[in-house]
Amino acid sequence: MTKKSLIAKVAGLAVAAGLALGTVVPAQAATIEELQALIAQLQSQIAALTGGTTTGGAASCSYVFTQNLTVGSTGAEVMNLQKVLNMDPLTQVSVSGAGAPGSETSYFGPATRAAVIKFQNKYSAEVLAPVGLNAGTGYVGPSTRAKLNMMCTSTGTGTGTGTGTGTGTGSTTGTEGYMVVTLNASPSNGTDVKEGETKDVVSVEVEAFNSDMTINRVDINFNKRPWLYFEEFELLIGGQSVWEETLSSSDFIEVTEGSDYRLRIAGLSAVIEQGDEADIVLRAKARSGTDKTTTTLTATFQANSIRATDTKGLSHEEPNSALAGRTFDFETGTQGNVEATLNSNSPKERWVKVTDSGDTDGVELMRFDLEAEQQDINVNELRFAMATNGGIEADDLFTDVYLADESGNKLESASTIGTTTIFTTLDGSGFDISKGAKKTYRLMVDVADADNTGVNSAVASTSLTANTTNIVAEDTDFETATVSSVTLTSNDVHFNEVVANVSGQSASFTGLGNNDYLANVTFSFTLTADGGNVYVSKTPATFVSTSTTASSASLTSISAGTAPGDTSTVYEITSGSSRTFTFSGSINNLNGTAGTKKFEITAINWGSTSGSPAANSTDFELDSLEVNATVTAS
Repeated sequence: MTKKSLIAKVAGLAVAAGLALGTVVPAQAATIEELQALIAQLQSQIAALTGGTTTGGAASCSYVFTQNLTVGSTGAEVMNLQKVLNMDPLTQVSVSGAGAPGSETSYFGPATRAAVIKFQNKYSAEVLAPVGLNAGTGYVGPSTRAKLNMMCTSTGTGTGTGTGTGTGTGSTTGTEGYMVVTLNASPSNGTDVKEGETKDVVSVEVEAFNSDMTINRVDINFNKRPWLYFEEFELLIGGQSVWEETLSSSDFIEVTEGSDYRLRIAGLSAVIEQGDEADIVLRAKARSGTDKTTTTLTATFQANSIRATDTKGLSHEEPNSALAGRTFDFETGTQGNVEATLNSNSPKERWVKVTDSGDTDGVELMRFDLEAEQQDINVNELRFAMATNGGIEADDLFTDVYLADESGNKLESASTIGTTTIFTTLDGSGFDISKGAKKTYRLMVDVADADNTGVNSAVASTSLTANTTNIVAEDTDFETATVSSVTLTSNDVHFNEVVANVSGQSASFTGLGNNDYLANVTFSFTLTADGGNVYVSKTPATFVSTSTTASSASLTSISAGTAPGDTSTVYEITSGSSRTFTFSGSINNLNGTAGTKKFEITAINWGSTSGSPAANSTDFELDSLEVNATVTAS
């Protein structure tokens, strides 16, 4: 058949089909390629009307897009973009030649941009509407990338019949939401997982905003082949196990040979309710009896590694950029090891009353646990970092620093008190820890007389950086025990001869009817004076410090009754007595941004003389002095 006769036959078919579908067909197409493109378009229209299939290429892919792309971009990401665009005749880059199906290139040129615009317009509800656009731009950004990734990971039939199970254009009901993903501090870098052990190795927090968010896919990338060192992985969301697998190479996608392996956990359905947050935790069980040596792996949540769906049916992927990698160690052998952890009963930040008639004994700075792993352990030395302020050093503030058991019984005093406080002569059964057992220790201090310079208003804290310098121990083979790397830090302790203790905190708010941008607020708390009289200002802004996310908020009045020692400017709380204060005020969100707005008391200011009623401040443990009111902006 000659080229002219082929053109004639193709043109005839095109005209016939065009008449049937109401499509305008040119009198004479210039080339075979143009006629082939027209036929592809007609086939797509026929498929849309009849529910049938087209004869295009297989509509499936397994690539994950991570980059923003535009004209001039190059690389494998561009080639895979062209492949996805070529899955649909309506978004093809080219019918023939460079960019056509089977001839995709790694260069993003004008033809690719034109195809991207067609793609964006076709899926405008998912790609353009969420970012406020009504026409395609040809730029591949987060919303376009999210749609591409959804197509490459959904379970469609691959024949163009429209029967796939992707999220589509979203529901007409429900609410559009979003999520924020952050890396948790715990577990920290350097978690040691020994043969046969199971430990949490990396965790992120996901917070849902404006809508419930259903987590349906999680990706985690590793710098080495995890299945060689770990037998099992388990994923927990909000404390619940949602996935568990005995590992093999088939569970991972080799992104870069030898240095990048992606674990994809799909098919999840974990709901995080609006306004709540949940931790996503990876738990790892190390292999036993392996010939592998101790090694360090890094787990990373890369950009778009967590996918979730809101109640409107829209898909979201976060974080928008890779989080910091979290390292963890596979360890072999049976050498004794010490694991240090901060005890859950370690003291919270607080004021402690000190006396001016001698030492104040037995003040606890920190409570911590030491656990023996692999073998029995004997602890020989401990070194703590001491931090003080208020113009006094640790050796002047404390007359003794000592270790006590869980019940508070003294075990051993420090041989050196200072910026580094050292216990070098630890001995006795109190420092013997059996394999698998855990012992609790309390770091205690005796505080110098309050009349000594710098003791009043001093602040102190301590930390223990767990390593073989600061924790010196032996195992049953008389070998130096290893130490799992971690830093334990106490809360601050504030010392003063007179203190005001806070209790009975409460907070509430009420709306103001049609004025939806306003809300009345009430805060209440009780102060108890210990060691002497306490004075506070009658001016709300001096008495307390506040913070708000609304346009403005203020406290306008205080209710506390009357007492003999009150003046026109201060309230008096006599030593040993308590007094309750109720603050009234309002939130005003006029011309702000509608939503839930926080108003909180961040500090309570007080003093031990009527002339300085705000000399001291309590800016901790005030979590109950907070309201979250939903208001409009006008």
